[in-house]
Amino acid sequence: MRSAIVGLIAASTLFVMPCSVRADSAVDLPEIPKSNVGPDRWDASGRVRCSLGRETFDRTCAFRVVRHRPGKVADFWIRNMGREKADYRFLRFVNESFAGNDGSKVTWQRQGNNWQVIVGGEEFYLIPSALIDGK
Repeated sequence: MRSAIVGLIAASTLFVMPCSVRADSAVDLPEIPKSNVGPDRWDASGRVRCSLGRETFDRTCAFRVVRHRPGKVADFWIRNMGREKADYRFLRFVNESFAGNDGSKVTWQRQGNNWQVIVGGEEFYLIPSALIDGK
């Protein structure tokens, strides 16, 4: 559905900005990737605290993040932590929750300015909120 947002600037200038609005208020997102090779373009990269097997966060894992709507929707590719089946762990953050792309159970909990994410009961990640919102 196509609509227009009309507003006033400086009490006299009228502007019209075309945009797309969905009746179900869902976020338009790219399809969740089936492969885990990582994105060609990303908004940020670096390292996050992580651990394998136990919640110790005694390692760091390289990541890339693509922000679709900063603070609301972000895709993370986190470098392999010993898994043989994928180069990256894919996680999507949307609506205050995380999901993966391989069917593994994903649980999460906000802890202060971080998100603790557990994948398959074996992979532990500590993702700062700043990586999601870009601030």
